[in-house]
Amino acid sequence: MTEIEKIQQIAEQVRKEVVGEFDPNGFCKDASDYLVELLKKAGLQQARMVHGTVGGLTHWWVRLDNTLIDVTGDQFHNSRIPPILITPWDGWDGLYVEDE
Repeated sequence: MTEIEKIQQIAEQVRKEVVGEFDPNGFCKDASDYLVELLKKAGLQQARMVHGTVGGLTHWWVRLDNTLIDVTGDQFHNSRIPPILITPWDGWDGLYVEDE
């Protein structure tokens, strides 16, 4: 299994266990915390929670080296963020802004 496949599998597990069928609004911190825990258990020690804004609204997500992982980004209903976003970090077209 490749690293990205491992990340995808863990992200899907977190999404299912933390969010389930509910609206993901309000689950971002707990889901990100759990995602970091599972990624580290899987040997991906560089995983860390990030606080910032998405479209100007406060949010939590995960960074793993140069990868953005968000399992609750679809709570921003007016955005194009999928339920699970795994993408190279580039601010995702300026939508994600990390706190300093």
